[in-house]
Amino acid sequence: PELVSETGYPVETHVVKTEDRYILTLHRIPHGKNPDNTKRPVAFLQHGLFCSSADWVVIGPERALAYQLVDRGYDVWMGNTRGNTYTRHHETLDPHSEDFWDFSWHEVGLYDLTAMLDYVLVKTGSEKLHYIGHSQGMTSLLVLLSILTDYNNHFLSVSALSPIAYMYHSKSPFMRSLALLELPGEVLTGILGNGEFLLSSQMIQSAGSLACMNKSPFQEVCANILFLIGGYDCDQLNRTELPVIMSHIPAGASNRQVLHYSQSVNTNNFRQYDYGPVTNLIEYGTLTPPEYALEKITAPVGLFYSQNDWIADVTDVERLHSRLSNVVKYHKVPYLKFTHLDFLYAIDVKSLIYDDLINFIDNGYILTMHRIPHGKVPDSTKRPVVFLFHGLMCSSADFVVIGPERALAYQLVDRGYDVWMGNARGNTYSRNHETLDPDSAEFWDFSWHEIGIYDLKAMLDYVLSNTGSEKLHYIGHSQGSTTIFVMLSILTDYNNYFYSVSALSPLAYMYHSKSPVMRAIALSELPVEVMSSILGYNEFLPSDEFTQTTAGILCMNDQPLQEVCANILFLLAGYDSEQLNRTELPAILANTPAGASTKQILHYSQSVYSNNFRQYDYGPVTNLIEYGTLTPPDYALDQITAPVGLFYSQNDWVADVKDVEQLHSRLLNVVKYYNVPFPKFNHLDFTYAIDVIPLLAQSVRRTSLRDKTLTTKKDAVEETRLRLQAQE
Repeated sequence: PELVSETGYPVETHVVKTEDRYILTLHRIPHGKNPDNTKRPVAFLQHGLFCSSADWVVIGPERALAYQLVDRGYDVWMGNTRGNTYTRHHETLDPHSEDFWDFSWHEVGLYDLTAMLDYVLVKTGSEKLHYIGHSQGMTSLLVLLSILTDYNNHFLSVSALSPIAYMYHSKSPFMRSLALLELPGEVLTGILGNGEFLLSSQMIQSAGSLACMNKSPFQEVCANILFLIGGYDCDQLNRTELPVIMSHIPAGASNRQVLHYSQSVNTNNFRQYDYGPVTNLIEYGTLTPPEYALEKITAPVGLFYSQNDWIADVTDVERLHSRLSNVVKYHKVPYLKFTHLDFLYAIDVKSLIYDDLINFIDNGYILTMHRIPHGKVPDSTKRPVVFLFHGLMCSSADFVVIGPERALAYQLVDRGYDVWMGNARGNTYSRNHETLDPDSAEFWDFSWHEIGIYDLKAMLDYVLSNTGSEKLHYIGHSQGSTTIFVMLSILTDYNNYFYSVSALSPLAYMYHSKSPVMRAIALSELPVEVMSSILGYNEFLPSDEFTQTTAGILCMNDQPLQEVCANILFLLAGYDSEQLNRTELPAILANTPAGASTKQILHYSQSVYSNNFRQYDYGPVTNLIEYGTLTPPDYALDQITAPVGLFYSQNDWVADVKDVEQLHSRLLNVVKYYNVPFPKFNHLDFTYAIDVIPLLAQSVRRTSLRDKTLTTKKDAVEETRLRLQAQE
C-alpha cells in the first residue's frame, strides 16, 4: 500500500478469511487522485507465483496496470494469495510450521480466490467483475472455474496474461531442472521440504534491493536472474527499477506450488496434485490425479501470450486455447522478445499489451467507425483530425446523407480535415458483441452513460493512436453531446485530448423539452421497472433493413404518405417545413431509426422530469446497491475543462433554450455560444436543413479551425478584443 499512497492515489487494505482459515489481505485503489463517488466497474487483479499485489503498481502510475485501469474508470482490487508477503497469517497455524505451507495452487484457486472474489462482489454491490490474472493468477482461476462452475457467471471478462495450464514445452531452466528429476511427489517433497520455497524475509528482499542498485556490480546478475526465469529481453528491462522490483520478490510460495508446476511439465497434463499412486488412491480414488475439466469453463476468456515466454510457451497456450470453449480474445504480443515478466515490468508494457487488454475488457461491444481521410484527390498530407458523433437512434450516415454540397463530413474534408465518424453500440453499424447476441436483453442493457464511458473512449483511443495525433476536434449532435459530457466529467484526463468540443443541439438538462415523445414517457412518472416492462428491455423501435427500406419507399416524392413522414420528424424535433427538403426523405428514413436501447430513452425521460443531469435512476433500492445513495449521482460538469462550443436554436423541441442555458452556466470553459439565426430551426435541422451551411456549418467550421486550445472564458474574451482592435 505504501507504493500506492506515495503516488497520491487512494489505497485501501481489506482482510478476508478463507474456508480453511487462512487470513488474506487485499489492496484496493477505488478511484483516481480526485475523490469520486461514481460507481465504477470492478477489476480484480491476481498475481503470479512468488509475487504479490505489488506487481500491479511497482513500475509506477505511467505504466503499471492498476493505475491504467483506475485512470480508465475502474475500481481496482488486487488479491494476495496465502503465504506471500501480505498474507502470512492463519487462525491457528504458524507460518514457520510445515503445516502452514501444505498447499498448492489448487487450494489457492478453491479457497483463496473464492474468499476474495465473494468479498469484493459483496463489498462493491456488483454481480460481476473483470478478472485479470498473470501466470499462476490464471492457473488458480482455471482451477476454480472448472470445479466450482457457478462462479463462471460472476465474470464480465477473464483476461489471462501469460496463461499457465499446460507446461510441457516450458523452456524455463528453473522449471525444467525440477521436472527432469522425474521423482515422485513424496521424494521431491522430502528433498525440498514441505514448507516455504525460497524463504522470503524482509532481510532477503532488502538485500536483493541493495545488490540491484544502479552502481552495484551485481545489478546485471539481478537482471539475468529474471531473464533465466522468464526469458531474455534486455531491451524491455528498465534496470533502474530493479531495486524496487527485487524488494518485493520473491514474495513467498510453498514447495508444493512449485512441484505442482513441475508435474505439469513432466506429464503434459493439467491436473490436480500428484501425491504418488498410494496417496492418490486415498485422495482421489484413482492411481493418477484427475484432470481439470476445462470444458466446463464458460466465462468469456481473453488469452494474452508472447513468443519469447519461457514459462508459458506458445504451443502450450495453443493447447489451452483448444480446450476452452469461450475464448473471445486470442492476442499475441506484437514484439518477438516479450517475456513472461515483461507482462508486468516491460518498458513498453502499456503500448505492447495493456492498451489492448483494457480495450478488451472495456465492454466487449464491437464498434464500427467510418473515415473520410481526404478529398477526391489522393492526399498524403497529415491533416488535423475531427471526430463526428451522431445522436439518438442515428448513425454516421447523418453526417453524409444530404450529400457533398451540404453534409458536414464533406464540408470538413474539403476544408482540410481527416474526418472520422463514430457509431455507438446498438446502431446499424455496431450491432455486434464478443459474447452477447443482439437479440438478447443483455445486449441492450446500456444507456448513453455506457456509450460515453466505453464506446467513446474506445473509439477516440483508436483514432488518436491510428492517426498519431495527440489531440482532435470533436463534434457531437444531440446524444453525441450528452455522451461527451458524461465522458469528460468522469474520465477527466480525456479533457486534454481536445482542441475543441462542438455540441450541436446539446442535451444534458431536459426539463423544458417540448418533444411529445419524451414528455409522454416522462409525464407517466412510473417507476423505472414498470416503464421497462411496458417498453421492453431490448431495442427501442426495433430497426431492420426491411423497415428502413419500407420507410424509404413510403416517403418518396410521388407517395401520398410523404407528408406523414415529414410530420413524424416534426413531432420529434420541432416544426420547420421550410428547411426540410422532402426529396431527401427516402434517403434520411432509409437510415433512421438506426437503433437504440429502451434504457437510453428512459434515461433521457428521467432528465425531463428530474431537471437533473445524472446517472441512470434504477429506483431507490437498486440505487442504494449501485451508487450507495437513494438517488443517482449528478455528472460533475465542473470537471470539464476542454474548450466547448454550444450551438443551439430557438425552435428545438428536444434541447430547449432554457435547458441549454442551464448547461452553459455549469460548464467552465464555453468558448462559443451560438444561437442559430433562424427562429424555426429545429433539432434535426442541425443535420438535414436546406440552409444548414450558411446557418450553422460555417460557424462550426470556424470553431474547429482553431488548433490551439482556448483554455478559459477569459481567453475567449481576449481573442474577441484583439479581433476588434484589428478591425479598427
